[in-house]
Amino acid sequence: EIDVEPLLRDAIQSTGASSSGIDIHFSKEDSLESCLVMAGPLLSRGFSNLLDNAVQHSEGDKIEISVGSSGDDLICRIEDNGRGIPDEKKDKIFEKGYKGDENPGSGLGMFLVKKLIDTYDGSMRVKDSDLGGARFDIRLKRAGN
Repeated sequence: EIDVEPLLRDAIQSTGASSSGIDIHFSKEDSLESCLVMAGPLLSRGFSNLLDNAVQHSEGDKIEISVGSSGDDLICRIEDNGRGIPDEKKDKIFEKGYKGDENPGSGLGMFLVKKLIDTYDGSMRVKDSDLGGARFDIRLKRAGN
């Protein structure tokens, strides 16, 4: 069991978003008593990678992180108001080695985040955000269910 909330808060602090002029807002469902999930400490690296990508590549100035529940699952939503991800690239970003058009990275970040979430019997999907950019929904099994 691990608590998602401090992991997300640590990831927010480590991004350096404030020095980049990016506003990050965190919220969780009022009715949510616990953010404990069946995962491990590496989940922190996954959250950090998603936030770093939003800061570096979205070209937006706002990131919203929300935590809620659905049945036995905890859902962490990370979304931005940036340029988004074209539909034809949404599945490709999780492929090993995929870097996009102008990305100087290794092409392993999103691949490894997805594999990590899969290892914890969770799932991750990318969608269009209501804010105008990209949205990542991470679904993890709640502890104690």
